[in-house]
Amino acid sequence: MIDDTIRAAALRNAVQHEGRGNPKAVLGQLIALDPAMKKKAGELLPKIEKIVAEVNSLDSDSQHEALSGYDIKFKTAEKKKEGLPELENPKKVVMRFAPAPSGPLHIGHARTIVLNGEYVKKYGGKFILRFEDTDPNNIFPESYDWIPEEIEWLGYHIDKIALQSDNIMSYYKHTKRILEQGSAYVCTCTSEKFKKLADAKKPCPCRDLAPEKNLERWDWMFNKYKPGDAVIRIKTDIAHKNPAMRDWPAVRIVDTPHPRTGTKYRVWPLYNLSNVIDDHELGVTHVLRGKDHEVNTRRQKYLFDYLGWKQPLTIHHGRLKLDESEVVLSKTKTRQMISEGKYTGWDDPRLATLRALRRRGIQPSAIQTLMLSLGVRPVDIAFSLTTLYTTNRKLVENSDRYFFVPDPRLINIAAERSKTAKIPYHPDHPERGSRVFKFEPIDGYIKLNVSSEDLRETKRGKKIRLMDLANIEFIGKTKAREIGGEMLPRKVQWLPEGEECFIRMPDGKTLQGICDPEAAGLDQGTVIQFMRVGFVRLDSKNPLVFFFSHQ
Repeated sequence: MIDDTIRAAALRNAVQHEGRGNPKAVLGQLIALDPAMKKKAGELLPKIEKIVAEVNSLDSDSQHEALSGYDIKFKTAEKKKEGLPELENPKKVVMRFAPAPSGPLHIGHARTIVLNGEYVKKYGGKFILRFEDTDPNNIFPESYDWIPEEIEWLGYHIDKIALQSDNIMSYYKHTKRILEQGSAYVCTCTSEKFKKLADAKKPCPCRDLAPEKNLERWDWMFNKYKPGDAVIRIKTDIAHKNPAMRDWPAVRIVDTPHPRTGTKYRVWPLYNLSNVIDDHELGVTHVLRGKDHEVNTRRQKYLFDYLGWKQPLTIHHGRLKLDESEVVLSKTKTRQMISEGKYTGWDDPRLATLRALRRRGIQPSAIQTLMLSLGVRPVDIAFSLTTLYTTNRKLVENSDRYFFVPDPRLINIAAERSKTAKIPYHPDHPERGSRVFKFEPIDGYIKLNVSSEDLRETKRGKKIRLMDLANIEFIGKTKAREIGGEMLPRKVQWLPEGEECFIRMPDGKTLQGICDPEAAGLDQGTVIQFMRVGFVRLDSKNPLVFFFSHQ
């Protein structure tokens, strides 16, 4: 009885976690079922580890099939309170997502998009996409088109698109205003000299210049000074305990042509000044941003106060920390590897860009569900794509199932009469119908394709199960005969013939083989399950190319 309970718990845990059960998690399930087992934990763990290893060796279909044979009611953890916490003062909600157009969005951006989008839906507010494109050296032009598409794909309507490169004259107007009132100054010190003075909590010589002199220098930034000669600094507390808060830079000179405005402008605002002016002019009421922006929020308060504006209510959430060994998130690294030919593009299956995840068949609602479950907590969260795959599997597990035979090899099965195999598109949905294969023996044999991997260990007397067809016993390397008896544990996919197809894997490799002829009739973008392989999305036809999603 205890072995059956352990096996049921191990199967349940494996099914919930991409086919990989965890012995300690299984022990926890058993203790929740019967607290008396806690006293026997040391005795039970070796047995649990052995059974979990056996369960983990099964393929996903076998795990699901085996679990369905048990009727044990395990306790489930109480659900956390659903929904996002209420916003403060939510009468009129205007929120913005403000990326730099330096490349497409990745999974890390999704948290901020989803939180903003869901709050806007909750309060009937307004969602603004603002491109922070005031650094001509950090712009990937395709981003202007890609990012709105990616946000809409995630399920959020954009009410307004704003570009900072269209608002330069407003930045100039307000910069001149704070120079006139003595809240900022034009600094011509080298960055090294300024840092040395600031670290010593001493003002630079430029700090006490009269407004008239600063306005003269302001004019010189447009025609006399070169990049690096001068920056505008906001006056703060030069003795502030945080060095990053001491007279931070707000405007600088850049001669690099801008992809949109060319050489029309050479004086560009930095992040904090442009953010303050835009948030005010766009009527932003609430700002959701990563906690790595906490210093920027405090910096911006100085400007809001100098300009006499109300600062939006700001909520800082933690960052998603993905293991760089699992996936590359850096746009700079990605761009370099694309240029070197190591990635095929921004939608290469090895990347965690939204374009790549979409191409692999990850559903936008899976990303939504996962990000909402993380909420707006300020702590950083270690995040694995496996968690996303587990969430996505629940959405696509009812997809139709097909066969895929990699690197196919013919085998001959002795047969005296014709044979028919009827394979349902999904065993839980008989109403969808079945695929029917009819075989006629030629010279006493039926010919089938199986993978070279499945043939690797075959020898006389070896028995395997051809899925939904028959048990066979090999009487030679590629010859076999049908046998009776119960269903054998080792199940092998097969096809009499099939369409040539390819599966692009997340590690960059490509599986080549044949799949069900009916797969050629699928619509591009359809997600299916290749049995014993995993979920895939049809990316292109002629030839058939699928992108692997996950198991």
